[in-house]
Amino acid sequence: MASLENANIPVIKFDEVVSAPSTPATGDWKVYFKAAGLFIVDDTGAELGPLGVAQNSNRVATISPTQLIANQDDWNPTNLSTAAEIRLSTDAARDLTGIVAQPARTRLTLLNVGGFNCVLKHDITSTAANRFLGPGSADFTLTPNKAVDIWYDSTSSRWRIIG
Repeated sequence: MASLENANIPVIKFDEVVSAPSTPATGDWKVYFKAAGLFIVDDTGAELGPLGVAQNSNRVATISPTQLIANQDDWNPTNLSTAAEIRLSTDAARDLTGIVAQPARTRLTLLNVGGFNCVLKHDITSTAANRFLGPGSADFTLTPNKAVDIWYDSTSSRWRIIG
């Protein structure tokens, strides 16, 4: 079995608990925790993170909101704050222009369990922070029996359609 003793990989030591770490020595990193998760400070003082922390750890629910019967802005289905998956359906082809903003890096899966298309509209109509950014700056059509992942980008203050 190969030994890691002489391998050229960084080693992170958890030998210090700090709330506001000082800049480490050249070539070193410091690891610390704060409310948003695990962070690393590199030797330039730059904060990296949160790292390796599941952003949806409190999101375990699959929700099935009432059917969308009109085009929808600023959608806020019941129990959104605990949802990891949203089973949506529409009574006809409908446009969804945004979902109420969630904490940074929240990832949701939208599942179209209905019989009609639901179009996630690119950057229009909803409150700015609730809007979608579509791939290639275009609308995204969620067809029946398909799913898509969205991710809340707090830097852009938009939901990014990612898969």
